[in-house]
Amino acid sequence: MKNKWIVGIIVISLVIVAVSMLNLGDNIIYFYTPREAFAAGEKLRDKRIKIAGMVKVGTVSKNLPNMTLSFTITDFKGHEISVKHHGTPPDLFKEGQGVVAEGYFDVTTKSMRSHTLMVKHSEEYRVPHDPESHDKQLLIKSILGD
Repeated sequence: MKNKWIVGIIVISLVIVAVSMLNLGDNIIYFYTPREAFAAGEKLRDKRIKIAGMVKVGTVSKNLPNMTLSFTITDFKGHEISVKHHGTPPDLFKEGQGVVAEGYFDVTTKSMRSHTLMVKHSEEYRVPHDPESHDKQLLIKSILGD
């Protein structure tokens, strides 16, 4: 009798773990740099992903009545992705800032339709109004890891 309970609990536990793992696989969103997104190519088609990089200076275009924002994400190594975002951008969003865009990537047009933007900033604290407070290389390293 005791063995039946133990076997029953093990079977139920295995079923719960298996169902959890199957559902988890559908909800994972992978994170890429522009270079990695280009390398992955067609296998990213119709998959929701996150791409991180720097907002290229001079590429931001806002259409306030339609709530659209266009800009280019770069990794400063020749890989650039054109992003079209629908919605309100974060308050800290600006050119030259690190950003993570979540949405759908099209490798043929090197573009992304984004529905979520997150601003990435350096995790190093600097004194406000310090002329040395904008360490661009530290920010690039924290985002791209190179």
